[in-house]
Amino acid sequence: MSISNGSQHHQSTGNSSKPEVQSDDALVEEGLLLCLLRHAAECSDAFPLLEPDRFLIPAHQHLARSMKALNQAGRVPDWRLVFHDVRSRVPLETLKAILSQPAPGSASIQHYMELHRQAYAKRRLMTEASQFISDAAA
Repeated sequence: MSISNGSQHHQSTGNSSKPEVQSDDALVEEGLLLCLLRHAAECSDAFPLLEPDRFLIPAHQHLARSMKALNQAGRVPDWRLVFHDVRSRVPLETLKAILSQPAPGSASIQHYMELHRQAYAKRRLMTEASQFISDAAA
């Protein structure tokens, strides 16, 4: 997994012959999800802090929502339980693509959580600024 600075990353989804352009925000989400899926027991304190609605990619929202719900139910949300929960909403290829990447260490979870918070704040500010400009032009 590589997090770049302001560049785009191309990833094939397996659904088409064209590569899908993925933003740095989506890469941060994948890193966060991968860390949680691979180190669920060690990262148990992070699950209550997840805010699924702040994820950019719908499949990532489903995964985060499932992990948080499993944690709230007192279960360790490992990748098997999560996939069983989201299998009708998230393609197996998506989960395989995330799990096939090198896993960040469990100590990285706070770093990924902070990157995710910053990415959401940046997207929110960009949306508000765009709306402000549109309103000013009208």
